[in-house]
Amino acid sequence: MQTYRAKLANLPRTPVRIGNPDPARVGRSLEELYKLARNSSDPRAGKVERVLNDFLDKFANSLLPDQTKFLSRYQQRAVNSIHSQFLAMAEGSNTDPIRASDVPATLKSRFRSSDGKWLLQIFPKEQIWEQEPLARFVADVSSVDPNVTGLPLQNHESARQIRRSYTDASIYALAVICVVLLFDFLEPKHKVLALVVPLAVIGFAVFTLHARRSDISYVTLALTYVGMTAAISAFLDFRQFRDMLLSLLPAVAGCGMLFGILSLMGSNLNPANMIVLPLLLGIGVANGVHILHDFRGQAEGKYETSGSTVSAIVLTSLTTMIGFGSLMVAGHRGLRSVGIVLSIGMACCLFVSLVVLPALLTVIAGRRSTGKESGRKSDSSESRQSSAAPARPPQRKAA
Repeated sequence: MQTYRAKLANLPRTPVRIGNPDPARVGRSLEELYKLARNSSDPRAGKVERVLNDFLDKFANSLLPDQTKFLSRYQQRAVNSIHSQFLAMAEGSNTDPIRASDVPATLKSRFRSSDGKWLLQIFPKEQIWEQEPLARFVADVSSVDPNVTGLPLQNHESARQIRRSYTDASIYALAVICVVLLFDFLEPKHKVLALVVPLAVIGFAVFTLHARRSDISYVTLALTYVGMTAAISAFLDFRQFRDMLLSLLPAVAGCGMLFGILSLMGSNLNPANMIVLPLLLGIGVANGVHILHDFRGQAEGKYETSGSTVSAIVLTSLTTMIGFGSLMVAGHRGLRSVGIVLSIGMACCLFVSLVVLPALLTVIAGRRSTGKESGRKSDSSESRQSSAAPARPPQRKAA
């Protein structure tokens, strides 16, 4: 750089003026170049040959003043172009370090704050559109400066908050659903003890934590309340508690099947399609409640799902799948993923509701009938034994 700068130190600021060229000399030089192009084996020489041939024909048919004027104008333009390039090289060969005053104000304002702090941009070496590379990049830059900011950190934090919000909402929804199901299945005499007493305990805990100004985790309180109500319900009437758990089976098992199918397909949940999870939870629980009420309403013996219940569940599931499944043809990838996830999830919940859950209820009904039949047999055998025993003769009174 210093060598180029020394050679260009005496470069004039304006291009020099060159005298008029000799048209005959230029013509002879172009004729020699034309012969070289014609005799060359390079495939690109054919185009050069045609261009030179056309130019030489037009140049030969021009008058001498026109030839001189044309060559002088072309020569001066070439000199001006070369001179501007040399000036750019002279300015760029400055070895002095760039100072802030050398940077234009419009560019400086983008990288320097009003208090004199400069912006330091850090670029990742991996594609941070995926979650794992993004998490590694955020962890690396945060280890250097905890106050670092930028679009990757905003995307990482927003995605984490979305996942946390969906998790909390799912816990709250599951807690409310469990309470509603217990209220539906429990006997009236057990509802107060199973639902109200844990609520009073949780209320007292909230009051105590608030009085001590301690942090209150409402998710923990919700899980604690559900755990207490479930334990009391199982102790008071395990059969009703079992029915509540069975009504949750289509939603829980259906979501589990959905996650497995998405893993096999290579698809992941994203902030767009995660919105369908509450819908799957609600419809899956509704299907389970319909099946359980149908089971409890039938007489003792082998359980068979009634046709009206099957028709209602299939109709509601198919209409939901058709409505949201139409999003699979959308051009937006987020909307398309919503349609795919919801259709697969509804199909999984429908399968569990009509195949898995009735099969379990059939087994339960068979055990219930077997237990009652064995109880009746034992009662009848005891009655036969008591009737077959001889009566004790009366004793004589002593004289």
